[in-house]
Amino acid sequence: MLDEYAGDEFSADAQFRGRLVEVSGTIRWIGRTSANTAYVDLGDALRAVRQNEPQITSLVRGDAIVVRGRCRGLFRNKVEVEHCEKISR
Repeated sequence: MLDEYAGDEFSADAQFRGRLVEVSGTIRWIGRTSANTAYVDLGDALRAVRQNEPQITSLVRGDAIVVRGRCRGLFRNKVEVEHCEKISR
């Protein structure tokens, strides 16, 4: 999915935006947006937002994780996946 967004954002939106996706990555940062929404940053190009709060408290930077959520598209140079739930760690 990241390669598709890097190549052609409009084509990638047609393919992924609004669809349920599973993504994996290494947790680089755990935080909150300016709107107080919890998120997990999974690297240079991927961010999982609106995580389940109890699930976030158990996460640790550097851990590998798989999450499922809806692709929101490209925002601030990152592909965002929202309404995420943790699948595995």
